This record gives sequence, C-alpha cells and structure tokens, in this order.
Amino acid sequence: MIHQTTVTEFLKKRLQCPVFDVRSPAEYAHAHIPSAFNIPLFSDEERAIVGTIYKQKGREDAIRAGLEIIGPHMTRLVDSVKAITDQKELIFYCWRGGMRSRSVAMLLDFAGYKVHLLTGGYKAFKAFIRAESMQPRRFVMLGGKTGSGKTAILSALAAQGEQVIDLEGIAHHKGSGFGALGQEKQQSQEQFIIDILLPLAYFSQEKPVWLEHEGRRLGDVNIPEELWVHMEQAPLLLTDLPREYRAKRLLQEYGQFSQNEILACVQLLEKRLGGADTKQVSAAIQNNDTQTALTILMQHYDNSYSFNKKNKIDNTIIPITLTGTSPEEHAHEIRIFFSNNQVFKKSGSL
Repeated sequence: MIHQTTVTEFLKKRLQCPVFDVRSPAEYAHAHIPSAFNIPLFSDEERAIVGTIYKQKGREDAIRAGLEIIGPHMTRLVDSVKAITDQKELIFYCWRGGMRSRSVAMLLDFAGYKVHLLTGGYKAFKAFIRAESMQPRRFVMLGGKTGSGKTAILSALAAQGEQVIDLEGIAHHKGSGFGALGQEKQQSQEQFIIDILLPLAYFSQEKPVWLEHEGRRLGDVNIPEELWVHMEQAPLLLTDLPREYRAKRLLQEYGQFSQNEILACVQLLEKRLGGADTKQVSAAIQNNDTQTALTILMQHYDNSYSFNKKNKIDNTIIPITLTGTSPEEHAHEIRIFFSNNQVFKKSGSL
C-alpha cells in the first residue's frame, strides 16, 4: 500500500526515513530536497526522449515509451535502494508527485517496502517552504567589522541552543572579495533558496532566528526576497572587538592560502580598493609584508562596513562590546546581553 504524504507530514517523516528523488540526474543536480538520494527512473537522455514523444504524439504514446525504457531498470532501482539503506520504510518524490514517483513507489511496495509518496512532489515542497518563510518571525542580525568572527560566533550560538541560519556556510561564500577561498563550488540559486529556507520550517516562532549581517549577494547567489524582507527589518546587534583580535583571526583564517591565491583575490578588489592601494597591497604580499597588507585591507573593509551600516536605516542598531577571547565566550556574552536588552523587547525581537 502506498501512503500519500503531505508536505507537513513529510517534514517530520524525512527525519526518520530515507528520502529518494526519482527525477533525472540533471533535475536533481539543479536542486533537490536536502539529504534526498537520487535514484533516477530515467536518465537525462531517456527523459528527453519521453518528453519529445509526449509533445509530438501525446500522453498515451509517451507512457508506452516510458514503460519500455523502465522495464529493464526495475531490478536496478530495487538494488539501488538496498545499496543505500537497510530501512524498510521509504519516501519518494518526483517533480509533481506524478507518474515517475508513483511508478517507483509501486515497484518498491511490491518488493516489500512501506512506501510514502510526497503529494505534489518537489514543486509542492518548494512552494510550501517559500510560503512558510513569510510567516512572522523574530530575526536578529549579528554584525561587526571584518575579522570579528561573526560566523564562528553564530556557530557557537547554535551550539548553545539558539536558532541560526549560516548564510555564508550554506552559500559556500563569505561575501567578500576573498569569499570563495577554500570553499566548495557554489550551488544553483534554487538550491541555495531551498537550503536556507528549509530550517525555518523547523524553527520555533517563539524564539529568535540569528543571521549574519550580509549584503544580499554572496558570490553567485542572492538571498531570496522572502528572507531579505525580514533581514532589512530586523534589529542589528553590532559587535565591537579589538583590532588586534580581529587581525589575529584574519591571519589564522587566510594565512593557510598561497600567495598567488591571495593576490588573485586582491586583483578582484581593485575597482573598490583603488589602483594605488591595490598595488601597495600586492607588493606587500609579494614581499611577505603581511602587516602592511593587512592594515590596508582592514581599513578598506572597516570603512566599507561603516558605510553600509549607515545605509541600513530600517534596522535598529544596538552596539555591544565583547570582552571574551573566543567565539564561545562571545556567544555567551551576546545571549546574556540579548536577554536583558530592552531595545530588543521593544522591537518585538524578544
């Protein structure tokens, strides 16, 4: 028996059962539900063939062609599932919860599995989480000058029980001219949207959601409108840390990369940094004069951050001076400050 599962039910059940995406490899690569395994009913080429027949000859001929293609694949599909999991309860989806996922679900049901089918498929899932993200929530932006370790602080906040969306981690980009260093290849815009909005479906609306104070673009992806609207209106907790601490963090973070990798990033900044400073920074790096290069770059990013902060007129800005010596200590300071600060309470963020 095949069990139809709504998106709301699916969000709970996916935490317990393996999820399988039966769309073509290209569809899956473009965007998919996180943690889903791809066992395609059709290859990219086979899907194109069936689609062409559907357009030229109609639905009945397309179904017949599809059946002829998948006949030899049935054993492979069952073996693929067995190779991935020993569990006997599975969830399947395709684009709209149509013939592809139903066909595989029927096969696995016949093979003795308890099968759930996501009603409406990936399309319904995507629509649901985008709509869910527009629900009223309490967001707080964490800001600070370059080298403050905002991402590390957010990670520590999450470890201490706070609700956090790590925009830079999900985007595989740190949002600056040096943002791609050491990062994985960025996903598609659609996958990025799915990855950053999905956590909201699990977060409590009674607790704040923490995000880093970012520009809208992170490398090749953009923060979607659904989230950006919240970010523009959220209060900004502006951290202040000693320059020496920030410089040390930057050296630790970027000192692992080669001279050529750093120089390539500096060249990307020339338009904003200016020709003279770009030459001076590049020369300093080539001469192993880290202090000079770091001083110029920190001044550039500090000025840039101060300018961008001034233009966030919709944000309530609350400064906090952090005295700890680690992201964990900073997160603890922030949680105490946040819980006691009346500005957050008045803004509706606590």
